Amino acid sequence: MFKCKITLEEFDKDIKSGSKVELAEIRNLAKASVKKLATAEETKTPFFLSKNYFEDKGKPIGSFLAFGENKKLEMKFAKEEIKGKGSTKDAKGAAYGEAYVKSTNNIQFIYFEPDANCKVPANAWPKLLKSLKSMFGGMKALVVIEGQTIEEEAGEDENSENVVVETPKTQVSENFIKNSANGVLAQSIDVIKAYNRNARSTALETTTTWLEEYKKIPMPSSELKKFESKILETNIKLKELESIEKSIDTKLDPIFKQIDNYLANIDPKGLKMLADSIKKNLDEVISLVKKVGDAPLLAELSAIVKLLK
Repeated sequence: MFKCKITLEEFDKDIKSGSKVELAEIRNLAKASVKKLATAEETKTPFFLSKNYFEDKGKPIGSFLAFGENKKLEMKFAKEEIKGKGSTKDAKGAAYGEAYVKSTNNIQFIYFEPDANCKVPANAWPKLLKSLKSMFGGMKALVVIEGQTIEEEAGEDENSENVVVETPKTQVSENFIKNSANGVLAQSIDVIKAYNRNARSTALETTTTWLEEYKKIPMPSSELKKFESKILETNIKLKELESIEKSIDTKLDPIFKQIDNYLANIDPKGLKMLADSIKKNLDEVISLVKKVGDAPLLAELSAIVKLLK
């Protein structure tokens, strides 16, 4: 593993101070990094990708691709870029993870393994990798997602960095969709059973993306239709839980204000009326909390109810 040559300040467009990285520099650094990876096969190093990062008069002219360890960049991509909140305009155009070079039949290939939270659709990778071809020093690129290997799109690019990557309509095969279905289901069912709000949010995004990819299969098999039915059911359940959690958040704010008033009130009659009102409102929220399975919040609210008796 080696250090990334690009700093956060050079990448982040929101940081006004200092100069920003140029497309030509990124191309040269990427080629040099791939050569380093080629000399230490199967040694993984971080990568950071921002599609259509470079623009000229509002039109995209190239993507950002950097290799090497940089904790600040990693945090930036994890917290902002892959959520569409940073220098990458679209969450589906940002990725980070690990890259490495590996030989098959004495031919070297560069592999990308994006972080599980990245939202670049599987069927967008072939053309995206093709658009970065000039940065790989002649190597063929592949991406590995949930154990499935996806190759770059075939054919030569006359001006690879000027290609605007669009999502192909039917690039993902039924076989890939089918193989990913079990993992999507298992992950989603687990987070429904065991409360974890962040994990549920991720599972909702994952099932939604899977269903979007499913729609691109022209004639799905009966087996794939069964998967679609189960994942759709899970997706609906996750949406329901998300809706309940938002409702809990909305209802808790005025309740906590009531509790503040209760603590500041010294009139016995006023206290009794306020306590009854708080308990009534808390009972409604507690019933919702039980549905989502938030044990710590349930214990906290139950303790408040006991104090009001």
